[in-house]
Order: sequence, then C-alpha cells, then structure tokens
Amino acid sequence: MFFKQPDLIFSIKDAASFDTPSCFLPVKKNVERKTPHEMTLSVNGDCVNMTVDDIAASSSDFKLNSPADGYISLVSNAYDYTEGAFRYLYIFQNGRKVFDIDFSGISSADELEQWFDCYYFKILDGSKGKKSRISDFWRIDKGRLRCIKEKKSEHDLTEFCLLTYTLRSFGDFQAVLGFEQCGFRYGLSFGCRIAKFPFYRDPKTMTIKATQGGFAYVEQEGYRNLRGDISREYCSNRDFFVQSYKSPLPNFYAEDESLTFSFNTHTLIFHIKSDAVYKFQNKKINIKSGSITYIPPNMPFERIYSTDKYIAVFFDIINGQNFQPENFVPANPAEYEFQFERILKTFKISNDISRYECTYIFYKIYTLISKETQMHYRMTNTEQAKNYPKLLRPALEYLDSNFSDPNIRIPALAQMCNIGETYFRKQFTHEMGISPQDYIQKMRIDFSIFLLDSNYYKIYEVAEKSGFSNPKYFSTVFKSIMKLSPTEWMKSKNQGSVQPPDAP
Repeated sequence: MFFKQPDLIFSIKDAASFDTPSCFLPVKKNVERKTPHEMTLSVNGDCVNMTVDDIAASSSDFKLNSPADGYISLVSNAYDYTEGAFRYLYIFQNGRKVFDIDFSGISSADELEQWFDCYYFKILDGSKGKKSRISDFWRIDKGRLRCIKEKKSEHDLTEFCLLTYTLRSFGDFQAVLGFEQCGFRYGLSFGCRIAKFPFYRDPKTMTIKATQGGFAYVEQEGYRNLRGDISREYCSNRDFFVQSYKSPLPNFYAEDESLTFSFNTHTLIFHIKSDAVYKFQNKKINIKSGSITYIPPNMPFERIYSTDKYIAVFFDIINGQNFQPENFVPANPAEYEFQFERILKTFKISNDISRYECTYIFYKIYTLISKETQMHYRMTNTEQAKNYPKLLRPALEYLDSNFSDPNIRIPALAQMCNIGETYFRKQFTHEMGISPQDYIQKMRIDFSIFLLDSNYYKIYEVAEKSGFSNPKYFSTVFKSIMKLSPTEWMKSKNQGSVQPPDAP
C-alpha cells in the first residue's frame, strides 16, 4: 500500500491542476482511431473565425488588437509521433486558392523544403526559433505529416515545432487544415514574422505575453482556441491572452460511453471539488471533495463524474512495491489543499531550486498522510485485520472508520457481532484489555491529538470532529487520559516536551 509504506524515496516529475466537467471527455478513442477533422480559419483584418468539420455550432469568432499580416505555419508540440497528423493544407486569398498541398502525395519530408522552412522553439522566451532540417522534426507517415519531436525534458509542453510556408506572407486569407486528432496540439500560426511565435513566456514574471498574430488550434477536449495578440475584451484570461470557446464540439467525443484512463507515473491527486467514482479492475473508489487519491502507474481505470476539480502531482518511486489504488479522507483537507497548491506554484517556476522545494513539500504531504493513516486507519489492511479476535472483528473494523460518530452505542456493536451486550462487554474487555467505552474514548483522544497538533482547529472544533458533543466533557476525558488539558497539551507539544500516547 502506498499510504502505509515507510521510507519511500520520491522523484517529482510534474504537477498540474485540472477542472474538467464531465462533458469534456478525453478523446483517447478518437486518437486511437485516427479520426480525421477539418478546421477552417478565416482572417479578415483584425477579425478571426474558426469552424471545425463545417459544423455551424462550432463557429467561433475572435478579435485581434491589430490586423494580422505575416507568415502561416503548421504548428505542433506533440511528442508522441503515433498520435496526431496533418492531412492537407489549402490557403485561399480573395476567393482564389493560392496554395494546395495534400500530404498523401508527398513521399518524404525532404520534399517539403521547396515550400516550407522548419523552426524549433525549445523555450518560448521571445527569441527566434532555431532553423532546422525538416526531417529532424517531421516525417511523412502513410500519407500523413507527423511531428516526431522527442520528449527531451519534463517541461516539453513549452516546446514547439513550426513548419512555415515561406513563399509569401498573408494579410487577409482563409486556410483549410485537415488533421487527425492528437493528445496535444496540431494547429496554425499566422500573422507572424519568420521564425517568431504569437506569444512567449516572460522569464521574469513567468507569464505568457502576446506578440504579433495568433495561434489557432483545437484542444483535445474539442475546444477551439486562439492565443496571441487578442483584444482584451475577448480574453478569458487577461494574463495569458487566451480565448477558448465555451462549448466543446460534440463530434469530437469518442463513441464509447465509458473511457479508460491511465497515468504513466505514480500519481497523487487532491480533489478540491468532486463527486467522481473511479473504477479500477478490482476496486471502486467513491471520491469526496477534500480527499486524496493515489493511482499507480499504467493502471487503467474509468472515471464517472459531473465535477472533478483537482491538483495532481506526478512522481516516480525509487523503492517500494505492490502499490494499489487508494483513497484517503483527511481530517484537515484545507492543510493538504494548501500544500498541493504550493507544489503547483513552485513547480511552475521551473528551476533546480524549485525542484528541491517541490520534493520537500511532497515529503511534508506524505508525512501528514502517514501520521494520520497510521494513527487512525492502522487496522484496515488484510494482514493487520487478522490480528482482531474473530468474534469481535465486525465491531472493531466498524470502529476503525466510525469512532468519531457520537451516536455509537455498545448494544449496536454487540449486534454486529451477533452476541448479547453483556457477553460482548465481557469478551471485549478480556480480548482488548480495556472496556468498549474506554477503547472508543482512547481512539477519539488519539484522533483529537492529531487535530490539536495541526494547529488548525479550535478546541471546540476538535471536540466535535473527534466525536465529543460537549467541549467541556472532551476536556475532562482528555485530561483524565493525557494528564494535561487540551490547552496545556498544545502549549507543551509546541515546546517539544510531550509525546502522543500509544495506540490502543
């Protein structure tokens, strides 16, 4: 189990946030089937229109800050050359076709050098792209033009390959682009100077700044996007100068109702807001807002949800084994959300120091999880559960997850074990060395110590979350067990002079 393996060694690979409503299903099946699509891009002065597959509902209008005038480029940042492809490109001006290429009639990428130049951007920092041989980044594969850029770094999504039509520049024009869907981006940039891109990342502020022209593409969920020199009134995000149309394309979805997902690394997810159900081969997890889910690498699962907003951290584990999917509901979700957001913000800084900081924060998260799971969910795995007396096991397993329920009654626990209350109390005391009521109180006090140590909750909140309906009674029970009041415990703990009690 991931949550209960001590001394794991982690290597952070990536961090990202997701807020994907259920209608924006991934297009895995469409990518696998190499589903063809056609995007029509019309530019008239500062007005831009995108339409996909000639569907009226897909028509999206945008407005630039200034009229577009520059060169047109095929663009991709895909690093999996088995996904996505360009099929053809037609360019019209004043109603007349001025360029026409169908890649099914091209035998090798070298033939494209009579029309195109290739430019590669390792980092979009505003500098010019590096001119390269077309065959270094593109290839003709079964009549399709594919980007073959290999993944060279963890921040590969910032890298772009351009295939620029250099024979002439364009002001007003209409382009028709045939492509196969990809997990990342295949699209067109326009209105740019040679070897330039419509936006860049400011290395000082790490925000995206617009330059000249635009980059039009279809995102994997079916969004029509334009980035670049867009009028602020059309921008959904003023910092990024990005406009995404609000409704997805219905025909971009796979036909299957249930789609299978997987991650290629270990993944830890904090669910900010979720009502999802994750279905694995032998396990189903009902996700709650504020919970944390661990998913092993390359493990297929289905996800059913109406909302699943989360932050994910992707990582490798140097040691450890036999990992299975797990879900954990923390007592203090706000603390975990804060730490996950710290990792996300720090990771975006993208330097060596930030990597160390991300690793430090991740170990802090794992420490919090380990401390809480070991204290309050210590008897949930199969091997540990065998240590429970068989007669009392139903009641003890119930208490592991429900000890903080103030409505627990001893007769109900006895009924779970199919024995009378008197016999239950006698056997419980004999087997556990403590009465049922004292056992429950000890579990609640253990849990209250964790909450107090978090320095997040007030004492009356700790009492309520631990299963005590009366804060005064909580203080009385706490002091009888710990020999200190909750307030005295917090002061002494902060000074490092006390230790938590042993588990019952």
